[in-house]
Amino acid sequence: MIISPATAGITANGVQAANFTITGTTQSGSQNISALVTLIAENPLGTPANDGVVTCVPSTDSTGPIQQCTAGEGTLQTETTYFMVVSYSGYTGTAIVDATLQVSP
Repeated sequence: MIISPATAGITANGVQAANFTITGTTQSGSQNISALVTLIAENPLGTPANDGVVTCVPSTDSTGPIQQCTAGEGTLQTETTYFMVVSYSGYTGTAIVDATLQVSP
C-alpha cells in the first residue's frame, strides 16, 4: 500500500485541505483504495492524536477517490507535524503505511 503525497502541509483554518491518495496492490495491478480506508492522525509517539485538530473524510477529486484532511480554525497554537496512518481492514502486510502532515496555526 502506498500513500501519496508522502508529505503535505496545511493551515488550520477549516478551509485549506490536504488530499491524500491511497493505492493498494492487487493481483491485477495497482488500485485506488482511498474510499475504502480510514486515515488517522497520530502524534510522533505513534499514538492517535485525539486532539480533534485533523479530520479526514473520503472525497473525490478530478483523479478519483481521495482522503481529504482539514484542520479546524483556532485548534493549534504552534506548528505541529502529524503522522497520517492508513487503517484498512483488508491489509495483510506488516509495514505501517503513513505520510506526514504539517499543520500551521
